[in-house]
Amino acid sequence: MSLNATAQVSPGSNVGTREQYRACLDEEAALRAQRAALLKNTTTHNAELKRLQSEIDALVATQDQVMIEGGDAIKAFNTKLEALNTRAQAINRRGDDYDREQAEHNARAKELNARCAGLPISFKDRDAVFTERAAARAKARQAPRTIDLNQSKPD
Repeated sequence: MSLNATAQVSPGSNVGTREQYRACLDEEAALRAQRAALLKNTTTHNAELKRLQSEIDALVATQDQVMIEGGDAIKAFNTKLEALNTRAQAINRRGDDYDREQAEHNARAKELNARCAGLPISFKDRDAVFTERAAARAKARQAPRTIDLNQSKPD
């Protein structure tokens, strides 16, 4: 979704305000960031599923030999399979969570589109908001950047 288009406004029509337009652009940016996070989660989830499936396939490939060996080999096989099934259940629960987050994101995007996509805004207000945002981006680029050396490192 892009809110860069500006509807033509006829005299006397109900025109959106700068505040409304800013709010729409802010929400659009937040949704864009959330979408990126959702895509990252999906990619990670799919990779995790593939790794798990490879481990299951490798274990199943040993099944014939395990049956020949019997006893402790069967117990070890079943223990490994149970651990893999437990991991699969956890992965599936996270997948369900991701699905809910995606549905919530889609609902927010639909609501934003309904509220903002056809918002008529004057060229003057649109240009003023764009100028404000450009100045804020320039100021942010000039701000000193610091690194927290005490921040814990990811595992």
